[in-house]
Amino acid sequence: MKLPRGYFVDKIALIIFRGKEAVVLQKPTVNFKTAVNKLKKIEGKSYTPMAAGLKKVSELIRVEKLKDRNIIPIVFICSD
Repeated sequence: MKLPRGYFVDKIALIIFRGKEAVVLQKPTVNFKTAVNKLKKIEGKSYTPMAAGLKKVSELIRVEKLKDRNIIPIVFICSD
């Protein structure tokens, strides 16, 4: 995906399910290309601990809101 230079100013983070836990694969970053490349490498598995993932998302949003209380978090949930 190509975006004009300087276009993407929001932050993107990736949280994946690994085993029975949720892991931050990419901390919040403005580097959209890096996040997309990591997203492309994710493989589906059979078990999805959705509650752990949502908890991790909540924690990540809380930390980011401490840095900038004006952020508006948008969460996309993808599951296999």
